[in-house]
Amino acid sequence: MDSTPGVTIDLTVADQDSKRFGSAPSPIKIGAVRMHGWQVHPISVASDQFDGADAYLVKFNYELGTTPDTPEMNWFELGVELREGVVVDAIPHHTQPTQTSVSYIVNDHLNLVPATNGVTPAAHLPATGETIHVFGVGSSGVRWQYWATSDTGVRWGSRVAWLVTLVDQETTHLDLTTIVRFDQRPTLDWNVLPAVTPADLRIELPTATNPRAEVTTQPANGTTVALLPSSPRVFISYTHDNNAHKQLVRDFANLLIKCGLDVRLDQFASPARKDWFLWANDNIDNADFVIIIASPKCLAVGEGKIDRNEHPGMHCELGIMRDRLQGNRRLWEQKLLPVVLPGESLSNIPVFLQPQAMDRYEIDELTEDALGDLLAAIHHGTEDNSRSPVVLMATSARRALADS
Repeated sequence: MDSTPGVTIDLTVADQDSKRFGSAPSPIKIGAVRMHGWQVHPISVASDQFDGADAYLVKFNYELGTTPDTPEMNWFELGVELREGVVVDAIPHHTQPTQTSVSYIVNDHLNLVPATNGVTPAAHLPATGETIHVFGVGSSGVRWQYWATSDTGVRWGSRVAWLVTLVDQETTHLDLTTIVRFDQRPTLDWNVLPAVTPADLRIELPTATNPRAEVTTQPANGTTVALLPSSPRVFISYTHDNNAHKQLVRDFANLLIKCGLDVRLDQFASPARKDWFLWANDNIDNADFVIIIASPKCLAVGEGKIDRNEHPGMHCELGIMRDRLQGNRRLWEQKLLPVVLPGESLSNIPVFLQPQAMDRYEIDELTEDALGDLLAAIHHGTEDNSRSPVVLMATSARRALADS
């Protein structure tokens, strides 16, 4: 166990209107997440695997605590981003509340898979009692997202997570950035946004003079263990027509997250000062899909029938989309998804999105069943790579190590 003092990340919120006026928000503390008692175990791998990189199994213990009399959370998320290296696998995987306790081994593909009888496990997870989504496996970072039940908010208390990482053989420390995100259930007198504050963490890696228990990989018995597919990343572009429309979009975004999508929305972004053009450009280009929400103001911006000083964010976002569409129509016709939410009209989709000639997604109620066509389009669009999952992971690991 690492003797480094624990890291505490304060959970704070700020006035939702502060970013609209560019003033510095005054954060209100509503709780904290404390990470402590992490463990690192070297994993023995063959010298010809993964270009000779070193592999480690890392355990994180962390606790969520919140302040009384604040609204409950719809979801809470802990993320760790490696400054060097790649996350090969991570547990919990996508998990339902009925998931019982499970012990895992590390197989020779560096997957964390359930241990069979008579095999010494390398990692253990207690029963979850909640829905968990995981994002980022195969990249330099991973995020675990914990969902509330329908009746109560996200539970307080302790949690545990594990990851397998590959790093360069010269690496002596894991330098991480930890980020906590959350979404609170709205109330009439609670007009705030989360204020995200990252924290840096350094974890010492085992050395010859500082031995730790080593994890031995288990043979995969000639079978390929399917890795979890990366959750599609979705950016939602919309105009702030009014508060009711903003809340409708937020509810829609939370429903997509509940369905396992990696959703980016301005209402989930930190209120810290930022260049919103760069923020929008990054999210549009790096999303697997961009959802454009139909509304009267969206139509007015898209058709150039509103002063360009009004809704500057949407002018920026739709301008980027038109430019990308002109440059690569085959790609962006599939990537841009116009959506009509309950109470809105098909006629409010800008014409450059071709609402009559191409598919659009009309949702008559915010339920998982009503999202069927939209989710089918998103998941079908991400199933275009037929290579072996092990080859994909090895390729991803080499690329991440080369870029670090």
